[in-house]
Amino acid sequence: MNPLEMKITKDMDCKKFMYYEWDKQELVRFCDEVGIARSASKLELKRRILVYLESGKITHPANKRGPRGRDCLKYSTLFEIADLCRTPADARYIASYIMNN
Repeated sequence: MNPLEMKITKDMDCKKFMYYEWDKQELVRFCDEVGIARSASKLELKRRILVYLESGKITHPANKRGPRGRDCLKYSTLFEIADLCRTPADARYIASYIMNN
């Protein structure tokens, strides 16, 4: 079968699924078919489908909302701030301000 004509099926082997490169439309189509949440990046859709093919379980997207404030500050946030700063000293100043307030 031509790889461009292949469709993901419920009984597909995980190795076969991982072997092929799927376009996002096909990933979304399969998610709709089995009831998997379809709004995600291509990588996340592939992860959800792989979990489904391996275990038959439908994984739900993680709740992105959580506590706000200093307690939930992530390192990625600090890196984003550092990218916006003109000098490393600016980044250190802003990071220390955030961590101390």
